[in-house]
Amino acid sequence: ATGTPFEYIGSVSVSALDPSLGPTTGGTVVTVSGSDFDEGASMGCSFGELASANVTVVSSSEMRCVTPPSELGGSVSVVLSANGVTVGEGSTPFEYVEPASVTSVEPTVGEAQGGTTVLVVGYGFVDSGALRCSFGGSESEARWLGPTMVECEAPAHEAGAVSVEVSVN
Repeated sequence: ATGTPFEYIGSVSVSALDPSLGPTTGGTVVTVSGSDFDEGASMGCSFGELASANVTVVSSSEMRCVTPPSELGGSVSVVLSANGVTVGEGSTPFEYVEPASVTSVEPTVGEAQGGTTVLVVGYGFVDSGALRCSFGGSESEARWLGPTMVECEAPAHEAGAVSVEVSVN
């Protein structure tokens, strides 16, 4: 007699999320590190109760999941599934934060070769190693001064006005 297939999979574990926070608007690409990710199964990621629509299994120890939008901020667990069955949960939560917004910059002018230290004022800034400023699409690291202030060095850019944005991830 021929039976219906049943697949045993390893004991899936999650050891790290990078980044471990992102805006409530979603769209953050989170690298999930762990073990026994099944490259042959249909793997899934959920952030709390919200399933990611975009999941890529890179290897048996790395997956990439895009966060879905969340109406609520705060910490949620990251749950992995294989073929629709829950197989693992991370001990490190993912934190949804309000999107960062810039209200002013000082100074408002810098040289095209870059190097100007700029104080960026706004809200939603989170102390994170992934904190970045973008000057017209050219990124630079940001130094967190508080939830309403960061300091950035303007990168080189052709002359002209640009939009300044801050990303927490």
